[in-house]
Amino acid sequence: MAKAKHPKLPNGFGSIKKLSGSRSNPYAVYPPTTEFAENGSPKTPKALCYVPDWYTGFYALMEYRNGTFSPDAFSQPEVRSSDRAFDAVSKIISSYNSRTRNAAQHKTFAEVYEEFFSYKYERDKTRIYSKSSMGATKAAYAQSRTLHGRPFRELRTEDLQAVIDGCEKKHATKEHIKNLFKQMYDYAYAHDLCDRKYADHVKINTPDDDEHGVPFTEQELALIWDRAEGSDTLQAVLIMIYSGFRIAAYSQLEINMEKQYFRGGVKTAAGKNRIVPFNHEIIPFIREDCILFHSGSQKFRALFMEALEKIGIAGHTPHDCRHTFSWLCDKYRVDPLCKKMLLGHALGNDVTDLRYGHRTVEELRAEINKISR
Repeated sequence: MAKAKHPKLPNGFGSIKKLSGSRSNPYAVYPPTTEFAENGSPKTPKALCYVPDWYTGFYALMEYRNGTFSPDAFSQPEVRSSDRAFDAVSKIISSYNSRTRNAAQHKTFAEVYEEFFSYKYERDKTRIYSKSSMGATKAAYAQSRTLHGRPFRELRTEDLQAVIDGCEKKHATKEHIKNLFKQMYDYAYAHDLCDRKYADHVKINTPDDDEHGVPFTEQELALIWDRAEGSDTLQAVLIMIYSGFRIAAYSQLEINMEKQYFRGGVKTAAGKNRIVPFNHEIIPFIREDCILFHSGSQKFRALFMEALEKIGIAGHTPHDCRHTFSWLCDKYRVDPLCKKMLLGHALGNDVTDLRYGHRTVEELRAEINKISR
């Protein structure tokens, strides 16, 4: 078997990529990844330097890790591709792998979680997370307590799966646990704390219960409107009923007051980053300081229950607002495709919808404004 052209770099070491075209320095040298997109995929960092050959790039990474890197020192070739260079670099990499593996071998799940949590919520300054996001991460970690003291590198897919299968909470909680595992393993793999991304194969083996609910009746809706003046919470309830987002989305929404629409969403690919124009009935209630946009899911649930109980309405959850919006779309004959887009439902296998599914903001606005008191 022919020897590989270059040795394989360790996880978390950095990368060396050959660029296309004719260049005097065709190899780009990148430091280890430290930033990740929302879906957990790594963001390619800015190149440290551009060098004549792969082996020069390797020694540039070595000096970068030792804190002695200078871009100017690697503008001219010093090491050329050869069996001798391959063997020398392979020994260095083998020694590095042995040291890092020994250091990481006994880190527990709890220790890796602390590193991950610190990175995501404290060290990474590329985005600001809501308190509800941080709370969901902490709650998911608490649900995985059986793993806390175990060596992270020894865990396998079945260990992670057992946590989700043994969770007696709702589907949403299991989703948070699965997301935590996925993000932790993305972080751990990038920092050579695990051999594989075992969380990629974890699944939720129970039906999704998030879509079950009961719409408000016409009488209940009329009562909320009647008592909404002077009640910030009831006005927030009406915003939810006439926009249809899940409760977790409101603290993260873009609220475009000039163009009068919400942009955002959570949970599904079709639901994320969708545009929902303001319904004309709720425009007076939409303010930057509305408690719905700042209180977080858990706190608003308590306010929601309290406000409805005061006016004699019981037995509803915030998710019932989304079901009420769906019911209102049907009642006022909102275009079915627009309804799907407003609710963030996938178009599925409907070829006609997939082919002709584009709708402008103004077309969506015209449809949502069919809904009135």
